[in-house]
Formats: sequence, structure tokens, C-alpha cells
Amino acid sequence: MCTNEVVRTAYKAVRDAVLHELDEFFRYDETAVMNPHIDFDKLVYAMKIDKEGFVDVRKDVIKGV
Repeated sequence: MCTNEVVRTAYKAVRDAVLHELDEFFRYDETAVMNPHIDFDKLVYAMKIDKEGFVDVRKDVIKGV
């Protein structure tokens, strides 16, 4: 790798680490809704139980697009 590739890779690693922290600490209604440590199997299970409760859709959305 050349210096440019090493520097860009290091930059991207730091950027992703900062975004990871942002995702962990961003809150909506006192809950970390963007938390990267969410257990997706549990989320899928919860959505299967109450799919309509998890979907927020605008009323004027065009369906099938």
C-alpha cells in the first residue's frame, strides 16, 4: 500500500469509530435507537409480533415503487 492508501484507511477507521459512538449515544425518547449492539434476532421477533407498531409510514407514500 502507498502512504495515501494507509492514511485514508486510518481516517476511515477513526471516522467509523466516531460514528459508532454517535450511534451508541444518540437518544430518542431517552432510548439509544441507533445502538449498533441491538440484537437483530430479538428485533425481528418483536417485529413479527407487532409489525404495524414498528412501521412509521407517511400517509401520502406511493406504494409499490
